[in-house]
Amino acid sequence: MLPIVTPIVLLTLVFALDIALSSPVHPCTPYAVKDSHVVPRKWTRVGPAPTDHRINLQIGLKQSQFDELERHLYVVSDPSHHRYGQHLTSAEVDE
Repeated sequence: MLPIVTPIVLLTLVFALDIALSSPVHPCTPYAVKDSHVVPRKWTRVGPAPTDHRINLQIGLKQSQFDELERHLYVVSDPSHHRYGQHLTSAEVDE
């Protein structure tokens, strides 16, 4: 006969696993993947790269309407301008 502690421990473990596995995990980031690429079929996995191998990676993003954004920054930073202090919201910058 099993002691009463075993069923309680087992039930607690099952309950904890159920909560952990059923709760959704959402990334906390405003970013999304725009494009992804599939590895070419002829490539084969050889193994992990040596730890002393390094690559230099640079990513360039085109800034759309940068001139307009720069003009707005100067306007809202000029105390003599009527729009002084009227900074863009995050949503307005994203437009």
